[in-house]
Amino acid sequence: AMLSTTPWLQKISSKWRGLPQRQRTSTILGIAIVVTIILQNLFGSGSHPPAPPTTLVETITVMPQTLSITLRAVGSLRANESVIIRPEVAGIVDNIHFEEGAMVKKDAPLITLDQRVTSADLAQAEANLILAQANYRRTNTLIRSEAVSERLRDEALAKLKSAEATVDLAKARLDKTALHAPFAGMVGLRRVSPGEYVKAGQDIVSLATLDPIKVDFAIPEIDAGRITTGQKVTINVDAVPERNFSGTITALDPLVDVKDRSVPVRALVPNPDGLLRPGYFARVQITVSEKPEAFFVPETAIIPQGNKFLVLVLTEQGLLEHKSVTLGLRRIGEVEILSGITSGNMVVISGQNRLRPGQKAQSIGDKTLQKS
Repeated sequence: AMLSTTPWLQKISSKWRGLPQRQRTSTILGIAIVVTIILQNLFGSGSHPPAPPTTLVETITVMPQTLSITLRAVGSLRANESVIIRPEVAGIVDNIHFEEGAMVKKDAPLITLDQRVTSADLAQAEANLILAQANYRRTNTLIRSEAVSERLRDEALAKLKSAEATVDLAKARLDKTALHAPFAGMVGLRRVSPGEYVKAGQDIVSLATLDPIKVDFAIPEIDAGRITTGQKVTINVDAVPERNFSGTITALDPLVDVKDRSVPVRALVPNPDGLLRPGYFARVQITVSEKPEAFFVPETAIIPQGNKFLVLVLTEQGLLEHKSVTLGLRRIGEVEILSGITSGNMVVISGQNRLRPGQKAQSIGDKTLQKS
């Protein structure tokens, strides 16, 4: 058999050597492909297809947080007590007892007018009173001996009472030449100078109590039933933007403003360091209720689908799953989930358009959304 096949092999070998190099290369490549296919068919029938790759997703772990329901309003700051000091009598400014912008105590002297005339009037009235007292005592002694009539005694008593009233009037006029602080507070800029003649009722200086300070604002009538005295408020002013101030509602006006159907409200805010000043524009927040366990997710996690809303949840098995949710309140960049998810769920927050339920996934950059 070997002898019979040798010429055949020699013939094939001769023809192979006669082929061009490119044709021989193509032939070898084709044979290799055929052998590979045959081997795969023979030995690859029991192998499994390769597992699909795991997709990386960005998630957020949902945890319960306290949800505060707040009302917002704008208002103005007012001094707790405020008055313009004005004299009741005219006169020359004799002395100024305060420094502008300083704190003064109750009954502290502020302005003294020239007292020479009023002091002389008081001295004259007191001298007349002494004479009236002496005349009355003398008349009262004489009437016992029936030396004078009762009419003279009554006239002496009337002159005594008149003299006493004149003294009281002179004292009151003298007192009115000295102006005192009716309450403790901060004085403003004075509007008079020593030696200046002031009229009765002329503005001298302002006096205000700044601690605590009032904030007046208004709320819509629809929310009036949610506001009561004693509730806490938080205010913010442009002059101190980095700080919030807390206060308490002290009064609600019983009358509704018919122009805009709002209810005027007043609150008191402690101001021990004097950062708040009357006239400041204030932004007011009132916490009307609190929900201790609320779930929030970023708005980007919500998938609208017709009349429903879905979220993609990464299960403990590492698979993606659609869950239908009910939405609640919205705030900046977040939305409340009323139902559909529970504490600890890992919700996908981006790239949902390239994902599908049942797909294997792994979380990257997971974070916990939890606020107080």
